Amino acid sequence: KVILKSTHREPLPLPTEAIVVNEITLLGSRCGNFPRALKFLCDLAGSGQKKDQDLSNLVDAHFKIEEGLAAFQHARHKSHIKTVLSMD
Repeated sequence: KVILKSTHREPLPLPTEAIVVNEITLLGSRCGNFPRALKFLCDLAGSGQKKDQDLSNLVDAHFKIEEGLAAFQHARHKSHIKTVLSMD
């Protein structure tokens, strides 16, 4: 089972033959809770902090695709806000 999260600027080529032959399930998933995220950003903007607030500290971990299992194990803990899995 593969879950595709978010959207991408460029088309993503998929090996459809391998997906069919190996009976892989693909599931698309949009981004999270937009109202909650917008409220967070509005609250941050209204807090008097500088407008160009650096939000990079919301990303708590970066993993390479080869570390996928570790990335998913890390991300399932509710204390982690954003885990990034890079394909390159």
